[in-house]
Amino acid sequence: GFIEEMKSLIAEFYQYGIGPEEINTMTEISGERKQLVKKLKDIAVIYNGFAEFIKGRFCMNEEITDRLCEVADRSKLLRGAVLAFDCFTGFTPSQYNCIRSLIKISGDIHVTLTITPDAAETLPNEQSLFYLSQKTIMKLERIADEAGVNVVRHYYDGKQGRFSDNRILGHLEENSKYL
Repeated sequence: GFIEEMKSLIAEFYQYGIGPEEINTMTEISGERKQLVKKLKDIAVIYNGFAEFIKGRFCMNEEITDRLCEVADRSKLLRGAVLAFDCFTGFTPSQYNCIRSLIKISGDIHVTLTITPDAAETLPNEQSLFYLSQKTIMKLERIADEAGVNVVRHYYDGKQGRFSDNRILGHLEENSKYL
């Protein structure tokens, strides 16, 4: 189980942009919690060893969005493209950085989130069922504002599905909210 847990921890570190400096900072602010300090130091040794081992050999799945950000502005395919992010609740910091890069070069970006129109128009509230989507809307609107991009909101009322003309897929779509 230890290896699986470390793999998961390292993957999350990559997703959230946590590197050796951040681990050192966590260790420093842990102060008198000796057990935590020891664990963080052990994690740092393993993390650094892993990073050194894969350097120049492999790219973690969690690094792909960072790599995309580095080369996106050179892509003819992405320039002016219409991009769609469907069925997300939120994004990792790495993914938000990627969206920042893409918003500058793409034609349009469409993001679908599960949220009611009323909840979409209110500030995030931790008690709200749609809290994560509310936070995502605010972050995406901030990114768009920084890039000077206009945001247009559209709401789907659920009455006319994408697959309403296909009996079988329409039935699945209509009843998927109960799964």
